[in-house]
Parts: sequence; C-alpha cells; structure tokens
Amino acid sequence: MPLEDERLKLLMDKMDAVINTVQAITKKNAPQRLITKEISAQLVDNLRNCKPLRVKIESIMNDTEAYNLSKQLADIFVAAGWSVDMQPQVIFSYPFKGIFLEMGTEPSQEFQRAMLPLFSHFNLKKEIYINKDLAIDNLLIKIGSA
Repeated sequence: MPLEDERLKLLMDKMDAVINTVQAITKKNAPQRLITKEISAQLVDNLRNCKPLRVKIESIMNDTEAYNLSKQLADIFVAAGWSVDMQPQVIFSYPFKGIFLEMGTEPSQEFQRAMLPLFSHFNLKKEIYINKDLAIDNLLIKIGSA
C-alpha cells in the first residue's frame, strides 16, 4: 500500500474514533425527560374526567430519549382508557425540540386543565395547535429531541 493511502487510512480511523467519542459523550450528557409517578398518576386521573380522544404519538427518528418519553405518555393515556396509536421513529421534514400537541378542533377547558401537569412538569409553553387535517376527536403528540 502506498504511503499516501496509509496516511489517509490512518486519518480516517482517527476521524471515526473522534466521531464515536463525540456521540458517546452526547448520549451520556443528553437530558432525560422522565414523567414522575406523581405526575403520571395526576395525568391519568385528570384524563379519566375528559371525553376520550384517539391519540397518535410520534417521536423523532434515532432519538431513544424521545421514544422513551413517547412510551411513558402512551402508558398514561392507555391507563386513562384512551385509544393510543404509537408511531415511533418518524422522519420529520425538519429537526425539532420539545413536545407539541395538535388537535382537530379547539380543546375543551377540561382537557386543557387535564394536561397542565405535563406542561408544567416540562416547563412547556401551554399551547395546543389546531390542525384542521385532524379529525375533531384526534390528538396528535409530536415528541422531538430534549
């Protein structure tokens, strides 16, 4: 193997090692959004007092933390007796952070109050977006990176 090829291979190996190190550090230091047992119980109780909706939960692709959070939320809605469709590992047209709720119609005051513990727990803006493409009994939750 010529000397230039050996140098190039050595450089590529070093670059791969640096990339692997950066990915490991990023995963290790990434914040974990966890819903406490208390908040979970509060959400279940609150949601049981609301008219059930059909819930679809999507989490951003290649983000284990977002997927784990989507599972936690799905478990809460199921425990409250709601229908849940999980769509993990969705490819969105743009990267995003946070949690977004969309409904086909204006959410009831009861539902807004029911979701307050979630918004407060994660310090989210208390907004639920209206998506006219959704049926009026649908709730879409999109979970991006932390």
